[in-house]
Amino acid sequence: MTDFNAKNKRAVWFDIPVSDLDRASGFYSAVLGISVHKEQYGDTSFCILEHSDGNGGCLVVRKEETCSDKGILLYMNVDNRIKDAIG
Repeated sequence: MTDFNAKNKRAVWFDIPVSDLDRASGFYSAVLGISVHKEQYGDTSFCILEHSDGNGGCLVVRKEETCSDKGILLYMNVDNRIKDAIG
């Protein structure tokens, strides 16, 4: 994360669609060198990427979105500027 992003927090959260949660958890933990925690909310399982030092994200099971024309869902911080932008 750059200093600019840390200060302005443009991207605040992301969802990465996966087809196999356990396999993806192991992969992202190894490739990013961070801990990945499996969580359960109701009937939904997901994994949260460790993010104590920056912006965070999670792995979500969405098999239909793991193809090349779909992908990561990114949440942006608009800091209450959305009405001005729409206007």
